[in-house]
Amino acid sequence: MKEALLRFGLGLIGMSPYQDDQIPAARHRLQRVVTYEVLADHFDRIEQEARSIGTDLQLACAFIPVALMLTVTLKTVTISNERVYDSFFSIMVLCYLMGAITGYRAWLERGRLKKFMNWIRAQQIGPVGQQGNELRPSDLAALPLEPAPSVQMVAEVVESRVVESQVTSAVESTPAGEEK
Repeated sequence: MKEALLRFGLGLIGMSPYQDDQIPAARHRLQRVVTYEVLADHFDRIEQEARSIGTDLQLACAFIPVALMLTVTLKTVTISNERVYDSFFSIMVLCYLMGAITGYRAWLERGRLKKFMNWIRAQQIGPVGQQGNELRPSDLAALPLEPAPSVQMVAEVVESRVVESQVTSAVESTPAGEEK
């Protein structure tokens, strides 16, 4: 009887007398999940960029109003003590200066994280193969490897093009009717 009353009382205030380790949850499947492979260096840079987002803008938004308030104060209130006036004036100039510097830095930073994230997306290799018949990673591993062109082959191609351009320029510079 006591236990039934306890359950009823706790049920009224939304507390379960028995705390479960798991909360029942409804799961809805996603049709497609896009993932990106990110190197540790890139992850560190993302963390660094995300940490500094908005800091300069917040500082600029704090310094500029304080500077404006001090400007209005100095224009409307007569301060007889020169030390107090100089202190207010120095703080005002410092706030304008810091507001301008942090505002400029915020202007330069805008979109930097987005550009970096787009760069990461561009580095990802898309599906390989024809549309509808894309190759799986296991299929890619089974493909035969082709050696990269050697440095010697590349040097020979470059040398042959240089010789061709020299011959072409010599032929073009020879006046009509003359032969070398």
